[in-house]
Parts: sequence; C-alpha cells; structure tokens
Amino acid sequence: MKTQYVKAARHGKIQCCGEFVRRGRTISFLKATMTDEDGATIAFATSTWMQLKTSSEGNV
Repeated sequence: MKTQYVKAARHGKIQCCGEFVRRGRTISFLKATMTDEDGATIAFATSTWMQLKTSSEGNV
C-alpha cells in the first residue's frame, strides 16, 4: 500500500472512502481517499491485492 499525505487535518470531521479501481479474478487494484469537512483531499492511498484460494477451493 502506498499512502500520500497531501495536507494536515486541522479540525472537524474526516471522511475516508475506499473503492475497487479494478477487480479481477485474483488481482485487484484499490484506492482510498481521505477528505475534510470542506471536501479537500487530506490523503489518498493505492494498493494492489492478490486473492488467495481458501482450503475449500482446492489445493492450498
């Protein structure tokens, strides 16, 4: 995960929203954005995730 801090959060409520940018069968790309009360971006993060098979899906 890579996080970029854009500005300081001085006061008030903070909101964070995460979403899939692309969701594949095994590899997914995600992003999250943190905003202040005014809607200004405070930070954002991007990541790449790999879904692992569970024991019920076959060989582990």
